[in-house]
Amino acid sequence: AASMLALLVTASCASWIALGRATTSMTLAERPRPVGSALGQSFLARLVFPSVREEPAVAKPVIRRWEGRGVAADDGLARNVFHLVFFYKSSDIPSTNLCAVESLSQSLTAAKSTGVVWVWLDKSSSLPDSLRDLPNVEVKYGDLGAMVAGTPLAALYDSHRDLGKYAEQNKANAIRLAAVFKHGGTYLDGDFVVVKDPSVLWEGAAFEVRQAHRFNNAAFKFRRNSSHVLALMEEFVAGYDGDAWGHQGPSLFSRVFSSPYKRGRACGLNPQASRVSCEGIPYDFRVWNTDTVYPFAYQNTSLFFARPEDAPGVTNETVMVHCWHKGTKRLEAHLCHSDQDALKATMIGALRSKHCPQSFAKILHDCAI
Repeated sequence: AASMLALLVTASCASWIALGRATTSMTLAERPRPVGSALGQSFLARLVFPSVREEPAVAKPVIRRWEGRGVAADDGLARNVFHLVFFYKSSDIPSTNLCAVESLSQSLTAAKSTGVVWVWLDKSSSLPDSLRDLPNVEVKYGDLGAMVAGTPLAALYDSHRDLGKYAEQNKANAIRLAAVFKHGGTYLDGDFVVVKDPSVLWEGAAFEVRQAHRFNNAAFKFRRNSSHVLALMEEFVAGYDGDAWGHQGPSLFSRVFSSPYKRGRACGLNPQASRVSCEGIPYDFRVWNTDTVYPFAYQNTSLFFARPEDAPGVTNETVMVHCWHKGTKRLEAHLCHSDQDALKATMIGALRSKHCPQSFAKILHDCAI
């Protein structure tokens, strides 16, 4: 038996050597592939074709680090870029929105972060020089067509169909998805006051109401070419309803990520682990603590006008505060016109005076809220 085994091994090696001599002039693609076990193939290929490199195995997506924070890598990192989109019919950007730019820039500078603020404008708008000249602020110009081109959203906006009574609002919802899908990074609405370096946030989004597992799309972070954002855009088009408020915004995130998803891949929420997993996507995303971005519920916007010590909400976990402009602007404008000292003494006044003093001074001067 031993002599028979030795004879078989000698014959096999001789065949491989002969094959190697016969194919030395062949290209790699023309050379025959050996049969047998993977281990045997690997050993014999190196023996006969020492100059041929094996093709590396396709690696599974890995968790890489972006400035020390866990960010999964796919087609691109969840970059340290922050998107603010101001496409207004008038050329003037509200001072409350300028506060978002200033507070974001200030928080990144204080943390010595390499994060960059991208302010998206249309050609009719401009950013004050005092903000444009900040070292970590960059102005980007675009329009709806250019932003959604090359995404599933383009089919909807190229169709010239009636987009309903909330068409303008839904354009804003579409643009934020397209910006993050194409470039990666974090989107945030213009009515945030940023109080801490937001680079610390993992890839994900937050519940507006944790108990109801209801997401909001006012702030979210995803990698470039994210499969999660792709799922959102596909549902944006397939389930479009321009006459239902919020259907293409906060409700879109909740439809796709926190309830059975009827169209496309199925996504599952793990509330205990604060993660969302989607079928066919090899990486999850985090559900941020509600206090991280929504320390005050929309139903409790009156707390913004209490004294800071009487307005529980902002905690050590809070990174940025969504001020719910729709719910606060009327009273903030009233106080600005009638009693600015009273406005300064409120929670919203304290937030603005500390984190965006330049913009707050402009608010008090113009009372254009």
